[in-house]
Amino acid sequence: MNLTKNFSEDGNFILSIEIDKKIVTTANGLITFENADLHHIETIEEYRNNGYAKLILNELITELEIRKIKNLFLEVNVNNINAIKLYKNALFEQISIRKKYYNDTFDALIMRKKINEVILAVESSCDETSVSIMENGKIISNVVSSQIDIHKLYGGVVPEIASRNHIFNCLDCFKEALTVAQKETSDIDYVAVTNGPGLIGSLLVGITAANAFAYANKIPLIPINHLIGHIYATFLEHKIDFPLVALLVSGGHTELIYMESHYKFKLIGKTLDDAVGEAYDKVAKVLNLPYPGGPEIDKLSLTGSDIYHFPRVMLEKDSFNFSFSGLKSSVINLIRKFETNSTPFKKEDIARSFQESVVEVLVKKTVKCAELFNTKNIIVSGGVACNKRLREAMRSLDEYNVFIPSPKFCTDNAAMIASACFYMRDKLSRTIKDNIITPFTNGEETYI
Repeated sequence: MNLTKNFSEDGNFILSIEIDKKIVTTANGLITFENADLHHIETIEEYRNNGYAKLILNELITELEIRKIKNLFLEVNVNNINAIKLYKNALFEQISIRKKYYNDTFDALIMRKKINEVILAVESSCDETSVSIMENGKIISNVVSSQIDIHKLYGGVVPEIASRNHIFNCLDCFKEALTVAQKETSDIDYVAVTNGPGLIGSLLVGITAANAFAYANKIPLIPINHLIGHIYATFLEHKIDFPLVALLVSGGHTELIYMESHYKFKLIGKTLDDAVGEAYDKVAKVLNLPYPGGPEIDKLSLTGSDIYHFPRVMLEKDSFNFSFSGLKSSVINLIRKFETNSTPFKKEDIARSFQESVVEVLVKKTVKCAELFNTKNIIVSGGVACNKRLREAMRSLDEYNVFIPSPKFCTDNAAMIASACFYMRDKLSRTIKDNIITPFTNGEETYI
């Protein structure tokens, strides 16, 4: 196979794929200033359904990125389902329609793909201040200022202190993100910001900074839900097909979500009491481990044994909900009993036994959910997705395609907010009215 590209000085371009000395796929169009029009893309009949149209389209998009083209436009017959699917998968969006354009009978969809799209994202929902810049779906800077060392002194996040330090860190994060990305404010197409859930004071700092930056530079401002950000962190490093099941595990949330397509969420299960990360921190505190407790338990468990066989709480037979308060109480009561009776015990064994119980429940319910929706695609995201045992157990599911972000994208960061914004098809300028929004409604499909 040979792919050739010809871009002439007058703006015309043609790409072709040749197989066995036969031209099987062609694409042609015209570049005018910062925009390009795709006039035609076609594969001869006997070579269709082999991915050649997709290949030549991707090659064209890559070439337009290099040439700093801003938008790629095209028209497609409303009845050409396969072509429309190809363009939507390449993140084209419909911007208009021409009635009876083809033979005075069939409508034409006018579609556009933003080529050199730059998103500046802000995250400040808890104790990390982060600003990230994404270009064409790729992260080119991701600055994170953590407050862990400050909050270690108090054994947990103190909201007022977190808010104050966001104010101290915010401007420097903006400056560094732009410097590392080698971008000016004029290069930014969208500003995305976490607007909940999270700590009210912390959210307000990030929202105010993003709002001011967007308003001053006349840039559309896009509010992004923090939990959706965690899900879309996975898309930063992986190409993932739909449908899929997402296990979201963090300090404040434990949820199972079914996704039929981008931004189509259905909540299948959630914690009825403690989130899994919260349970880790509380058990760690009783074991006198430093904050944050999750990584400490994970580390200790490596040299321990599951000798206590703590309960695996599955709830009702057909339930996808979680409950960790009973497990947490069992662990704490056992520790108190040992301490009261001066019975020696190994923290490593407590940590391993606790962790094995948690991981087994998370894995079994996730697999059960995937079976229910007949999908082989599983996402694991959120801060607890850093847990080595959970990552190992999920990746051992040979029958499934399991996608987990790198640890740097599991914890709170603005790159995941940029990713969630990138895949939002209707990037319209909106005013943030609420500091906290609820992304998922139990048992209902919700479009964000």
